[in-house]
Amino acid sequence: VPVPVPVPDAAQLKKKQKNKERRERQKASRTENRLPEGADRIVWTLDEEIEWFCQQFEMGLRHATREQAAETRSIMSALKSATAPLARKRQLMHVTIPDYRERMSQDIDWIREMRSSLWKKD
Repeated sequence: VPVPVPVPDAAQLKKKQKNKERRERQKASRTENRLPEGADRIVWTLDEEIEWFCQQFEMGLRHATREQAAETRSIMSALKSATAPLARKRQLMHVTIPDYRERMSQDIDWIREMRSSLWKKD
């Protein structure tokens, strides 16, 4: 006795097609996010970002007024706090210096240039 094969209706076919398209988009986005071979990208940890912020603040404290110094110290203590939520720390960093990741990468680029120029002089 032959077993009847269920015929999918239009809604099921449409759903399968959408799922297939979604999987293809996800696969494409994963491959787009990958860096090409030999690409140089710096991935910062939160601790490194906080350390960079504190260095920037300490340099700024030299020329700050009392009010600015008090605000800077409170931000630094919040960033260094072990109990402060990570979202709060990120929010403080973005509010204080909105493009801080770009500035950090510029600092690293500058350091690399200085190092390479020092090695060339030898």
